[in-house]
Amino acid sequence: MNASLVRAYNGDDKNNIVVNIEGQGPIPFSLSRWNQGDFAPRLAPRHPYSQTNLGIPGGKDGYQSDNPMEFPLQAWRPSLDKGVVLGSVAQNGQQWDDGAPFFYGTVSCIYDSHGYGYSMDTGEFGNDNPNIDIAIGKAGEQDEGNIDVSIAWFPYHQGWTAGYVDAPSELDKGGEAKWATNASHSSNLPSDLSRILHWDKRGASLELPGVNPSRDGMLFLTSTDPGQWSNELNIMSTYVKRNGRGWRIQAREDAFGDVTELVESQEHMFAFLYIPFTAPGLIGATIAADGSVVHGAGVFTCKRLAAGMYEITIGDEHKTHNDGILLLQVMGRDDSNRHYARHAFLSYNFTAQGSVLVEGHRLVKEPSQMFKETFPYTDTDFAFVWVDFRNPLSPTLRSYTGPLPERLSGYRFWSGIVTGIVAMAVATVAALFFLSYYSISQVPSVFTPLTSLQPTQSVSAETELAEELLRGVYINAED
Repeated sequence: MNASLVRAYNGDDKNNIVVNIEGQGPIPFSLSRWNQGDFAPRLAPRHPYSQTNLGIPGGKDGYQSDNPMEFPLQAWRPSLDKGVVLGSVAQNGQQWDDGAPFFYGTVSCIYDSHGYGYSMDTGEFGNDNPNIDIAIGKAGEQDEGNIDVSIAWFPYHQGWTAGYVDAPSELDKGGEAKWATNASHSSNLPSDLSRILHWDKRGASLELPGVNPSRDGMLFLTSTDPGQWSNELNIMSTYVKRNGRGWRIQAREDAFGDVTELVESQEHMFAFLYIPFTAPGLIGATIAADGSVVHGAGVFTCKRLAAGMYEITIGDEHKTHNDGILLLQVMGRDDSNRHYARHAFLSYNFTAQGSVLVEGHRLVKEPSQMFKETFPYTDTDFAFVWVDFRNPLSPTLRSYTGPLPERLSGYRFWSGIVTGIVAMAVATVAALFFLSYYSISQVPSVFTPLTSLQPTQSVSAETELAEELLRGVYINAED
């Protein structure tokens, strides 16, 4: 989504943006809908011309269609019941020639989308919600934005520990803990969410069985609230509780300047992913505010360059957006009030030297000047994970605790990881996707998968869950 053609932010031409795919392989993906500030990613499109809606100006309405004969729509809609989508901002600030000021981006992976595609649950064509959409905002009182983001899809049956949490009715009195849907979590987590998650006036407390969050792994989060009470996106922060028996999870609007201000109970909906440090192929770590490594795995370095600026090198080779993406998570207690998680948000850029520059910012509202907002650099603890397009990380086998859920019975099910880049703006945008193919009678002949996409064997045993097929795609924006 390149907004260089837009002349008036939120004007009549606000959706006249461009998205383009420059490189990919071997399995592509498509966008079934896009306009200012959001797009609908779809997995494993059937047709080689599934990206004909990209690389050209969107016009007044961006791109949208409900026609199953349109190639970009002949693809799978990511399902809450099959995996989790996470995202990070992949550009350290942006300004377009649309009359709006320079801004810092925020991103949420929500399940409220108008984009069409085929259901991973039933095989039917449509856009029924819950339906994954990527929402991009501007920090502060600025609503939607167009900026680079990276997104990733982590399937439950591959062995990832993850799930979608519904919002409670109340926070102060401890609302009911429940999943977004009955099946929106990995099979190694209890169907009764209250066994591992509790609400109180300061958000959620999550405790994963057998996991010491201080040393065993990292928790990544995304808000899934579609902006039902305001036009602002929510930012998720977390810290390890003092007893070492779980994480505190809190949500703030990206327009909140007070560290103690959290969103209303109805907006406290989110998705989470746990990545153990024992995950094969993991390059990632928890980083202290001073840039030192607290815990980590893989070959990397991290150095604090200045307040709120951290340089990360991945492996021994020069890295660009063609090689992978970075997922980021704000961590730690805020210095001004230790009962609350860090009041900050993160983004990253690749540098000309092949490293990654991570920036931390916070919103400050000037009390003497109404509507005056600044976004100073701020030191913060954080977690990162590098998702390599050629050799991505995979879950630890022992994290998978049983056979595939019964709801998949009757399906010929296989999987592979699809990695890629989705660009919103002039730089890169990245995406890691998981490819799932079902042999479902409801899918019309127009969506019969290509012969080259047929699996060599079905997933039938625990050991096979690690034998995922790597798929890549590179998408970038153009002027």
